[in-house]
Amino acid sequence: MITDADTNKLLTAFKKVFPTKESLKEDLNDMRSQILDSVDGKLKAQEHNILTSMDSKLAKQKDEIVKDVANYVADIIVPLIDKQDRRVTTIENRVGIIHATD
Repeated sequence: MITDADTNKLLTAFKKVFPTKESLKEDLNDMRSQILDSVDGKLKAQEHNILTSMDSKLAKQKDEIVKDVANYVADIIVPLIDKQDRRVTTIENRVGIIHATD
């Protein structure tokens, strides 16, 4: 027959071998915390990579825009200004306006 002492020994052995409900909850909370920390770290790394990539793309686009504007000014605006200056000079010469040069 099983005595109370035997039952207590079995319960003690059972508690040593198998986890309790409280220890399982603690383990689950620890695992959740570790998973959340891991996911958070990975998300921050991804966010950093995305922002770095976006910064480099935006810098490249800015350089392309500046280059395109400079080319437009050099190819379109400067010749128009030169043409206008030649017209003004021609008109001034016909009218007889003399500019004082330094």
